[in-house]
Amino acid sequence: MTTKAAQDFIQRTSTYEPEDDGLLFKSWYDGEDVKRLILPQFLALDPQIKKEMLTPYIFFDGADNWSLDDKLAPLVDELESSDKKYYPFIFKPEVASAHYVAGFLRKNEDIEQSISIVIFNPTGTTLRIDYGDYGYHLRLVPQNDVSDDESEKSTNVIIDEIAIDNHSDIYMEISDGMLKYALLNPDIEQITNSFTQTELQEMGINIDLSIPLTIEVLNRALKPNLAKILEKTLQRGETEEKIEIISSPHKIQTIERDEGKLSSCGPISVAFISYVMEHPEYMASVDKNFLLPTFLSDLLKGSNTEYKDFIMKLRQQHYNYLQTVQDNLLVEIEPNQERVTAAILSAYDQKHTDTSSDDYDDLDISDFSLEDSDVDEESTEDRRI
Repeated sequence: MTTKAAQDFIQRTSTYEPEDDGLLFKSWYDGEDVKRLILPQFLALDPQIKKEMLTPYIFFDGADNWSLDDKLAPLVDELESSDKKYYPFIFKPEVASAHYVAGFLRKNEDIEQSISIVIFNPTGTTLRIDYGDYGYHLRLVPQNDVSDDESEKSTNVIIDEIAIDNHSDIYMEISDGMLKYALLNPDIEQITNSFTQTELQEMGINIDLSIPLTIEVLNRALKPNLAKILEKTLQRGETEEKIEIISSPHKIQTIERDEGKLSSCGPISVAFISYVMEHPEYMASVDKNFLLPTFLSDLLKGSNTEYKDFIMKLRQQHYNYLQTVQDNLLVEIEPNQERVTAAILSAYDQKHTDTSSDDYDDLDISDFSLEDSDVDEESTEDRRI
């Protein structure tokens, strides 16, 4: 007999469409599916492992115009006030988004018991941290504007390329053998900076500083790396000064591999959390190099065909696992951690009640790519659902 969890995975009766079948390659996982896959696995962990971590937190539809440290602050408070070392989580970083991001909080073995936030985004892109509550326009400085066509003089750093009235202009030029720029944001704050050839190369940015800057170079070399440039320039939030943020740079999931829409984030994120829950030694070891577990390292290096085969096997494994999740267990896992959810929503409401401007909705730089890194394999045997 099929369990409710398994049946909902392939045919969610409340919103059923044929493409909602979780066994299909291009279907997104529902939030309930993710809870039902992760929380029963946590409950079944070896007690010696389970005593080191808080119950995984799974929350959905994050908030645009809200930085990463704001979103995770209630979880940080929860871990700090506990006697646990780790706090796994999965969330959707943007409102009405279908994209899942996984990770965990780690209490470090130092005198201050500092906290690290470890982020695993299957696309290998960095989440918005604290670069301001507005979008960014890259522009050439006026003397380099050789065209009357505005589209040839600037480029938006926003995923859907929508027009923005409230944005931060970044004027760039090459002068005196350096890349120079001035950032003017809607708060009428101006910040200037410059980078030498060596400094740019250290960020993985290769441009010729002996010739004038063009819009083509802005789009090709600077726009994809703007997060790195801003991180070198802007002061980060008070919380982030105290908390280390480690983000995976590995581009496991791509539009090409997913054959269009990015629908494999659910299976991959669930597999990552399943692995880290069973391997606390991995959570203890992750650093800025972000070495992947073997199965993800192999997935990263595999062909598109091997990638698709692996995702389909994951989906089948997850369906088979949900066949073991009894209906009476759903009553226990569905109302997971309402108190933390309430704290997150309360903090978000307070932030927007206090803000002096309502004009920055839906603007962030949450999808800048990070440079690919070499991937080393873990020797630990994989055991996951």
